[in-house]
Amino acid sequence: MDGGQTSEDESLDEILSVGLLTQDKELAGILHEMDEISRALKSETPDIQALSAALQRAVLRALKQSLLDRELRTVALTDGLTRLYNRRAFLALAAQQLKVARRTGSGLLLF
Repeated sequence: MDGGQTSEDESLDEILSVGLLTQDKELAGILHEMDEISRALKSETPDIQALSAALQRAVLRALKQSLLDRELRTVALTDGLTRLYNRRAFLALAAQQLKVARRTGSGLLLF
C-alpha cells in the first residue's frame, strides 16, 4: 500500500505545484482542506481510509481536469508566441461587450 500512497502523494505534490504556479487561491484552498481531511482520517478504520483515498483520487482527477480545461481555453484564445488574444478571443470579447453596452444603454468605443 505504500507504493500506492507514494503515487498519490506525488500526484498531490504535482497539483499543488501547478496550483501555486497559477496562484489560484480557490484551488489552493480546496487542496489544503483535502490534505487536512486526509491526514485526519489516517488513523481511522480501513473502510474509512479506503473511502478517504477514493475521495482524494476523485478530487485530484477533478482538479487536474479543471487545470487542463483552463490551459486548453488559454491555448485556444491566445497566440502562442506573443500571448496576446487571437481573433477568436477578440470576437468573443467584442460580442460580450456589445451585449453589455446594449443592456446598459451606454456607448462602445473600439480602437
